[in-house]
Amino acid sequence: MPKNDNVHPNEEIAHRAAFEKLYKELPFYNITFPLAQIDEIDWARGKWANPYYSYFYKRFTTHIYSLLDIQTDDSLLIIGCGFGFDEKNISSLYPGAKIWSIDISKEMLIRSIRSGTPSNFSLALAEKLPFPDNSFDKVLSREVIEHVIDPQSMLNEINRVLKHNGLAVITTENEESLGPTNFFDGRFSPTINKAFRMPSQKPSYKDSAPTLKEMKLMTEKAKLKIEKTIYDGASYKYLISLNNFLRDKLTSAAHYLSCLENNNTFAFLFCDQVKYKLRKHSNVISGNKTRSEIVYVCPEDHSALTLNCNGDLVSPNNNVYPFEDGFFNFLDKSTESWQRKDHSMAPANPILKRVFFKTLNLFLRIMRKAYCGFYIILLLTASVFMKKNNTFPTTHFDRDFVHSKYIMAHKRTNRGT
Repeated sequence: MPKNDNVHPNEEIAHRAAFEKLYKELPFYNITFPLAQIDEIDWARGKWANPYYSYFYKRFTTHIYSLLDIQTDDSLLIIGCGFGFDEKNISSLYPGAKIWSIDISKEMLIRSIRSGTPSNFSLALAEKLPFPDNSFDKVLSREVIEHVIDPQSMLNEINRVLKHNGLAVITTENEESLGPTNFFDGRFSPTINKAFRMPSQKPSYKDSAPTLKEMKLMTEKAKLKIEKTIYDGASYKYLISLNNFLRDKLTSAAHYLSCLENNNTFAFLFCDQVKYKLRKHSNVISGNKTRSEIVYVCPEDHSALTLNCNGDLVSPNNNVYPFEDGFFNFLDKSTESWQRKDHSMAPANPILKRVFFKTLNLFLRIMRKAYCGFYIILLLTASVFMKKNNTFPTTHFDRDFVHSKYIMAHKRTNRGT
């Protein structure tokens, strides 16, 4: 998804402010080793949701780590640390790994540090990484690229900081799936709303995942090679809406439908998550195979920084990057106030227009229910013809589990691009 040159100068500030507000409303999870303790989390999404989200978190996480193939003494950059779950997992499973993390939210960095997350933190943009060229063995970015204002610049930066033959795993949403949340709510309904100029409320932050075609174009421009494209999380977004109906069978239903992930076509149509395994293009003859020392550099021009008497970093052109709350701040220091933009249209005054909008909304609700019924039939019909994944994960996840036959059993056939 190419950068929009018409972006308002304050968009970055607004984007960051929206996430700060969102994250401050989330509960604090004091988890030391999530793969073993993830079942303790209250996801606050319904009575039967906790085992469901824990199941998917375990599956997604163990699969991501198997793709990363972390080795002893690997240097790893995590773009978007969130609560610091991945840092805690990786440091426990791979004690020799050296981890660095960035996030655009000061709130999340503070929470990660408070919970004892083992990493080197900085407040920075994915599009302007404060690290030197050729410095990391691996990069992990989990559910971030759909929120980044300029994903092309993010991928360019990942290529820049990766060492010779370095590897990155990028996960995001598959907004091309047939799930009601993606197809009906994300594509069909907005098209109708736009056509009839109906009032609508857009989120205050970017939330748009790249399509497979867009991802291929961006990675090619960034000189990254997509080694594997893996769709999983069959009906992940929709099943949770049936929690009051499925109740304690919700997680079992999710595992039953995981069989759809074993077929290329069905995985693309029904899975709500996608993982990209990327490799940095390397010139074997002239490429620099030696990893650079990982130090903070100026995110604008990658020049060396010096430490002043206050413990802050200073660039050659006297930009100061302060050390505060346990991390360096590489973001714009602007203190402009920002109010959430209200994108909703003014309500129509004429009575006939109000009646028309209400009728159209009722029609869309009926259409959505009809589509959900069609989707369930299609989902179950497709699953009948697929070989089922019989291995159901246990509740205890440790090093042995990550390298167990469970991971091998869930290797997808849809790994080619």
